Amino acid sequence: MSDLESNLSALAAKVSQLEKQQITLKKYVVKLKHTLDEQIENFNHRPEAQYIENLQENFVALTLRLDELLAFNNPIKSTT
Repeated sequence: MSDLESNLSALAAKVSQLEKQQITLKKYVVKLKHTLDEQIENFNHRPEAQYIENLQENFVALTLRLDELLAFNNPIKSTT
């Protein structure tokens, strides 16, 4: 076997090894992406987010009610 054939054979073996590694890596990346997607979904639908949203709505409602009560107790007298 000549040096050229030997080099080509070694190169072919290396390419084959790299292809196998690439296939394995792709499998891990798919699993990682699936896990990441699940975590994003869990984060976006966590109960704390709904609780905070409800608190914000209640805060706005209470602020509006307080403004109404203050306006009722301290009416602005128009000068017409």
